[in-house]
Amino acid sequence: MRRTMRVAQTVMAIAAAATVTAALPAPASANTGPADDRKKMLDSMGSKGNNLRAADLPTCTHFRSPAGGSVRFPSVGASGTIDCKLQLGDYNNWGVVALQQWLYHCNNARQVVVDGDYGSVTRDVILWIQAANGITADGIYGPQTRAVLSWARYNGNTFIGCLPPG
Repeated sequence: MRRTMRVAQTVMAIAAAATVTAALPAPASANTGPADDRKKMLDSMGSKGNNLRAADLPTCTHFRSPAGGSVRFPSVGASGTIDCKLQLGDYNNWGVVALQQWLYHCNNARQVVVDGDYGSVTRDVILWIQAANGITADGIYGPQTRAVLSWARYNGNTFIGCLPPG
């Protein structure tokens, strides 16, 4: 019964996230739209794109921002690849913190606690986001999941808004 209630709450949170995210304005930019901004950030960090299988990737252990950027991406080390995975059981991990900040601030997953531990709540939110977006629902964060999430933006350590999926 509790699991059913938790699943129902997660479904409602994901539906609300889609509504809220769709209503967010695009970040101010003179010549580019959200999709261009996202692609430039990924390209600047050498990402191979969104078609990589998460299961084949190394575990994210830290976070990384593009040069002059304000988005913290889960990464392999502070200057390593952002083509990495996070999954249930990853704990005490800065990559998980970055992901949880995205989920909490920009994907309306208020049930997620930003604690660096990829527990069952974080996994369940990822599962529902994946299912809602037609990608493999395995509960593992990887490049395909990154592509459908809104990203949290910062000025230093101050949250300033979201870059919507594009």
